[in-house]
Amino acid sequence: MLAGTVALLTGLVYFNSGYSQIHEKYIRNVWTLGSYDSLTYDGRLEVKLGFTATYLHMLRDSTPANAVILFPPDSVLFPHDTTSLFNPLIRNRRWVSYFIYPRKLVYYEERDTLPLYRQVTHVAVAAYWGYNEVSPAPAHRKRYTVLTR
Repeated sequence: MLAGTVALLTGLVYFNSGYSQIHEKYIRNVWTLGSYDSLTYDGRLEVKLGFTATYLHMLRDSTPANAVILFPPDSVLFPHDTTSLFNPLIRNRRWVSYFIYPRKLVYYEERDTLPLYRQVTHVAVAAYWGYNEVSPAPAHRKRYTVLTR
């Protein structure tokens, strides 16, 4: 009975492409997870989410806990003419707030409707956007950084 079950499962994996893909992904994921055992939680998030997690961790680590951060508009984060470095989830306030907590977030598009905009203390710079939101603007400009307002 055991031999029949093993033969059936082996046949399903090798002759059915759907089961074969599941098998390959499972084996690959188990191996991949084992290779990241030495990483911190932040490191694992950066492997999984790429540049988006790196950027949000930079914002968190470069601002005080009581910061109110002005976030760039969608047109900067997701330009129409190129592929974006950011995960589309960066548009979700709750998702981003998880990474930068307890800091508060103001999306640029909400500047006229959200009273918290008047309390902005920092500006998140992305693709050189944000330097016009601080005064005086620094002479040396970085593509991605955070500035004190």
